[in-house]
Amino acid sequence: MALTWLIPPLAKAVLRRRLKWGKEDPDRFLEKLGQPSKKRPDGPLIWINAVGLGEVLSLRGLIASLTKQHPKAQVLVTSTTRDSAKAFRENLPDRTVHQFLPIDAPQFRKRFLDHWKPDVAIWAEQDIWPGFVVEVKKRRIPQAIVASRMDEKAFRSRLRAQKFAQAILQRMSLITAQDEQTAKHLSELGALDVRTTGSLKPAAPPLTFDQKRLETASNRLEGR
Repeated sequence: MALTWLIPPLAKAVLRRRLKWGKEDPDRFLEKLGQPSKKRPDGPLIWINAVGLGEVLSLRGLIASLTKQHPKAQVLVTSTTRDSAKAFRENLPDRTVHQFLPIDAPQFRKRFLDHWKPDVAIWAEQDIWPGFVVEVKKRRIPQAIVASRMDEKAFRSRLRAQKFAQAILQRMSLITAQDEQTAKHLSELGALDVRTTGSLKPAAPPLTFDQKRLETASNRLEGR
């Protein structure tokens, strides 16, 4: 954790290089330094983080369920990849905003959390940032891991730092796993209570699409 203080001096240089390679959004890359591009919505805020395209799109069913259960709540979704942001923008649920997750360094975490002030934090699948987890816990914000997945290789890797993994897992108020193997791995790493609930993907609604392009493709493929 102490090494994260070394990240900020390098962060801007790394992001500029990624911009040059087309891996960052030129209009939004400062979000990764904790500088928000949108105002915090009023009311309770549920923050959900996922890593990439598939994981972010799978959140839509969960978001629909949460906002139905909590009519006054707004949702903040964070992710790390440019493609995930583009696809999510085209399939954005109601009462939901998207931002890029800041780099996991103290000043960026503080800037992000001071602005958004989430009422709950949810980590989806396997994208968990330890510095954020520790800081969120310090702020007494409940947090959970949902639809976690961990294969044997990932489990063996984390087992080498079991005490660290346990410290992160035991800061969670709730942990759910996609399958029994993952639930077993998480328990062996120190998680206190893991529930097996399956993947989020089957609950996600259909993606948006262009009807004319679909009809064109269907006509071209007819009879094949």
